[in-house]
Amino acid sequence: MAMKTYATDKLPVILQNLIADYSNVYRFALIFTVNQRLKGFSNKSKLNTLIQQTFKINKRQAGAVIADADGKIDSAKKCRANHIKQLEGKLKSAKEFPLPQLLSAETFVHLIKELRELTLI
Repeated sequence: MAMKTYATDKLPVILQNLIADYSNVYRFALIFTVNQRLKGFSNKSKLNTLIQQTFKINKRQAGAVIADADGKIDSAKKCRANHIKQLEGKLKSAKEFPLPQLLSAETFVHLIKELRELTLI
């Protein structure tokens, strides 16, 4: 369930419907914008116009969508770089961790015999 940031249940039904409809439009516009940016669409002005025409929203709303999309992309890039650094650190740590020496079969059998003798006493 989505988190409410204001009391939508106290608004008139028509406004509740408007908010629900706009949130869907915004979501699809955001997905569209992220995809366009990832494909290399770098001209913000043309992208703004395309979003306005595609989703029938005004210039301010389209600008907000672009800013949100750019923020999400930048955040994802930084998180990915941080995740790679963490994995590199874990790999380095794993390589430096001394592995236990394996016992030979003879030594293992000898230790088991001694353990059995200790438990019998």
